[in-house]
Amino acid sequence: MSTRKNFIYNFILTGSNLFFPLLTFPYLSRILGAEGLGICNFIISYGQNFLIISALGLPVYGIREIAKVSNDKARRSKLFFELLSIHLFFTLFLLAIYIASVFMYSEFKDYKELTLLGGSLILFNVFSIEWLFTGINNFKYITIRSLFIRCLSIAAIFLFVRNKGDFSIYFIILVCTVFLSALVNVIYARKFISRRIVLSFKGIFIHIKPIFILGIYMVLTNIYSVLPTTLLGFLSTKLAVGYYYGANRIIRMVISVFTSLITVMIPRLNQVLEEKGENEYLLLVNKSLQIVISFGIPLTFFVFLLANPIVMFLAGQNFINSIILIQIMAPIILIVAFAQVFVLLILSVNRKDNFMVLLSAIGMGISLIINIIFIPHFAEKATAFSQLAAELLVTLVSFLLARRVLNFIFPFRRFFLNLVFVIPFSVITYFSYKFLNNNFLILAISSIGCGLYFLFYQLFIIKDKFIGEMVKPYLINFK
Repeated sequence: MSTRKNFIYNFILTGSNLFFPLLTFPYLSRILGAEGLGICNFIISYGQNFLIISALGLPVYGIREIAKVSNDKARRSKLFFELLSIHLFFTLFLLAIYIASVFMYSEFKDYKELTLLGGSLILFNVFSIEWLFTGINNFKYITIRSLFIRCLSIAAIFLFVRNKGDFSIYFIILVCTVFLSALVNVIYARKFISRRIVLSFKGIFIHIKPIFILGIYMVLTNIYSVLPTTLLGFLSTKLAVGYYYGANRIIRMVISVFTSLITVMIPRLNQVLEEKGENEYLLLVNKSLQIVISFGIPLTFFVFLLANPIVMFLAGQNFINSIILIQIMAPIILIVAFAQVFVLLILSVNRKDNFMVLLSAIGMGISLIINIIFIPHFAEKATAFSQLAAELLVTLVSFLLARRVLNFIFPFRRFFLNLVFVIPFSVITYFSYKFLNNNFLILAISSIGCGLYFLFYQLFIIKDKFIGEMVKPYLINFK
């Protein structure tokens, strides 16, 4: 399947990542409140620490290795079972530690049964095997399956989550969703994997070292992306976790737009490198940077300017403390988009795993220092700022390391042009605030105004070729 089709499928999937939370988040935030969502997210974030450690670096390693043997079913099957067995072994070991820890910490005493149920998320993750389908470029299946299961999940949320005390029902629905996804994946995987299990200890041990090195990267990355939520729950209140969850959820929804592009590009870039297509590889990286700049700067500025109506519309008055958090974290949208290009498309594809470990250690150090020192005094604000500081430093260092690996030219001129031409967004949003008093109308009018202005300066001033290629068919049909 072509990269263009994969991008379309991933674009649809990304659209669902934005649309479905827009359906459920406003409902859940008003029904469960900041505290109910805070409890669920605290349990999930605690379990995610174990989940990522048990997975080691297998999600990234699995994608790139499956991509290398995607046309050889025998080699693919052997590799699949070797990686799955490694994942299962480490998961069972970490799951035992997780269960023991639930009985050790008093923070879980009021919802111990729910936390124990959360352990199933760690186990089900083994059989999600998303790396297999991404590695063989089967984004059509990933999209269709995700849409179907998410529709079921949304229906269950609206049917069964009806009052503030139903946060446990909401958590059970999340667990069932992950289980169903894993079950469907295992059944469908038989189409690409031989039913005869092929294993060899020699083959398994070959993967241990690279998976372990990437695992250090994943674990350290987890410490400055997931652990702050856990620390916030331990060092502050579940209400603070709820405020942070609301802001972080909105920011991550926007970031998922760029993740869709990066995920599609990884298998293709691996194949290009295997075929020694350095020029095509450099072209794809440069195009990715241009897309990040063209869309990342406007999205970041837009979210910053409209943090108030976004929170009021999506979450309601109970999450008013999330507004300042979104304004603190808005630059993360652009920063993480750049980091994904430098880390995943350059360092990871070129097997520079040691660099990735270094980056994670830097992010972990900054995040832990800020969170441990400042959470007791500033609660969720400290966690938001720790994320911004960690992501910024990691991205700057990853840029320097990526330049050592690949001789690409960063488009500084395009970057500064977009920074300048995005300033009128503030004028458009100012008049929306001034003449409208409805949050939905403010968002709608600002989106239309900023969207039209965005197309104008991209097509006629900056003359962005990628956006021009996207818009041209619609302009022809309009004519």
